Amino acid sequence: MAKLNGLPKYPLVGKALLSKIKGFDGSRQDMAKSCGYYSVTQKHGVRANLSQFDDALLSAKSLDRFDGGEESDERENRQNAIAALGWTAEEARDTYYRLKIFEEDWNAPGMEAYDQL
Repeated sequence: MAKLNGLPKYPLVGKALLSKIKGFDGSRQDMAKSCGYYSVTQKHGVRANLSQFDDALLSAKSLDRFDGGEESDERENRQNAIAALGWTAEEARDTYYRLKIFEEDWNAPGMEAYDQL
């Protein structure tokens, strides 16, 4: 059975992630696991998911270039939502820029009627 004692059930993102790694003394693999970026192997071992960890770090450190000056709590909520979707920071940015072209139409007067559907 895998030893998951002390490992978070869900991956950390945003400020929580940055806070956890600040001053961390250990390997990159241990850091990733302690922040919730791991999976359990078929032989019940624990393997660090370094690519997901790196994506989350990039997102947290970049403070989302597309944040539009949002408050930090709003930014962290968005990061949590992105993580819940299982998206990488790159996928979130790509989606944001592809949908941004519709922003003017979406925010036009009268569009709130579509929220009622």
